[in-house]
Amino acid sequence: MTAEGLRLIETFNKIEEKLTRLSRQISNVGLEGNEELLLFTFGARISTRNVFQTVVQKVKRSGVDVELSLCCARGTIIRAVVTNEAAKELELEPGKKVLALIKAYAITVSTANKANSLCVNNILGIVTRITRAKDKCEIVLDIGDSRSLTAIVAREKLNKLTPKTGVKIRAHFNPENVIIAAN
Repeated sequence: MTAEGLRLIETFNKIEEKLTRLSRQISNVGLEGNEELLLFTFGARISTRNVFQTVVQKVKRSGVDVELSLCCARGTIIRAVVTNEAAKELELEPGKKVLALIKAYAITVSTANKANSLCVNNILGIVTRITRAKDKCEIVLDIGDSRSLTAIVAREKLNKLTPKTGVKIRAHFNPENVIIAAN
């Protein structure tokens, strides 16, 4: 069998597992008004601009939550925090592939040499695009491996930085602003 054929079988098995879990959930609690939620799990589109395929590197459990270290582009580490219940439900363990989602509005920026000591996530990138509006600006950074990160910041903040296309700047966001999605 070809490598592509093996991938197809693996994908089919994952879909079958997901359908089994959904069927079990429906038999336990029923659908009653949740039909849209069921359909949402397949082919969903989201508004989040920053969606990264990552691999869980480290899981640190505490009494209330779980701190995750996720490996992304060029070995970039994204730190996230989820509840213990979410970590259990998503089966978060080292080596698991997950999506990390960060709203553009949750990201701030600064000059390349100024890491934000209050934010655990400090990602260096190269400005590829700036779109200026009256009160806000969208800034897109190339963070390596053909991945980009988008931030929406107040125009007055961006004007103080005076970034230009091709210049390195740093993006900051808190672990609590990272949403994890997993199969």
